Amino acid sequence: QARKIRKQWYQRRVRGSVLFLVVWCFGSVMDGHFLTASWTTYRHKTEKVEYISYIKEISNKAARSAEMSLFCKQTTEAEGTLLQAGLVYRAIRLNIDLFRWTRALELAVKHKTHVDTVLAYRQKYLQDFALEESDNSFVQYSKEIQVDWTTIQNKISMELENERGK
Repeated sequence: QARKIRKQWYQRRVRGSVLFLVVWCFGSVMDGHFLTASWTTYRHKTEKVEYISYIKEISNKAARSAEMSLFCKQTTEAEGTLLQAGLVYRAIRLNIDLFRWTRALELAVKHKTHVDTVLAYRQKYLQDFALEESDNSFVQYSKEIQVDWTTIQNKISMELENERGK
């Protein structure tokens, strides 16, 4: 009995994966239609449906593509798509949201932008969990760069406004 249940579960899982792969490939060609098909496929999984709905609302094609890559757990591809499209802030924020702090700082330093943003979110994260900074890179940059949330929010607003224009 248990073997039969496991087999059925596995078949449903494989069938769902194959269906998703087919929809993904077809969607790559049809672009916007993929999101509707994905929504239909995942309608019983609330979080995924909400995320797909969020992706559908993104007006920038590169950002939407990156979010789809992220949805498929391809973080490196998502980051690459954003960087190639010149959406540096979004790539940095992607890494912050995934708690890939070192990578976020590397991108900020390399592109000479939003270093204060990475430091601010890192400090907030450490404060929320009552942790001390242990990464020497963050300690060094924290000594050199002043964190001002007002300035950071203004920079983020400008980035998002520029992104809408692309």
